[in-house]
Amino acid sequence: KTTKFPNASKTCLYNREQVITMTDTSMAAVLGEKYKEVDQYPVRARMPLPPFLFVSRIMSIDAEFGVFRPSSIVTEFDLDEDNVFRCSDRIISPLVASEASHVAIFLLGYMGLDAISQGTLSYRAIDSSMTAYSERPFRVGDTLRTVLKIDRFVKNGSTTLLFFTFESYNGDDFYGALKRCIDLYKYQPEKFKKLQKNCMSQDFS
Repeated sequence: KTTKFPNASKTCLYNREQVITMTDTSMAAVLGEKYKEVDQYPVRARMPLPPFLFVSRIMSIDAEFGVFRPSSIVTEFDLDEDNVFRCSDRIISPLVASEASHVAIFLLGYMGLDAISQGTLSYRAIDSSMTAYSERPFRVGDTLRTVLKIDRFVKNGSTTLLFFTFESYNGDDFYGALKRCIDLYKYQPEKFKKLQKNCMSQDFS
């Protein structure tokens, strides 16, 4: 059985084929001539290839080539039967939600880190912490949506540290919950006030 994803052909900035091209062979083939020099470097910022590439499509990027400033990237990843983190018939390990943060590597390449360093720098994640906001597991057929935001850069000699936040969630669940909340507020204000009062009475310290 093959899972069909209704989002597979949705409008995006870069599709799966383009993402693989930029990862495996050439940034310039997709992004243009200013990345041509980058393609020649033996070491450059690139994500892993399938089956460890957890990006089906890039939805948006807020970043500039050659400019180190707060930047962001939004991606989606369709979870199918062949996912390496599938741990039962339909359940996907939550590890995929954290490992998908390797999109930070692509964002650095997009910003031109390799051109600036002339291919002398490699990327390593040195520390992280994760908070889970739901006990619902990811399942085959879900689409993982990720939002990565680089907040700041700190240079220390030849080393550049970056600090970023990374959110990953089932896109359908997130927007479904948001819509239900908005509808409750708009069409059933008394129930919304009751819910608000109940939440404010709880102690989450």
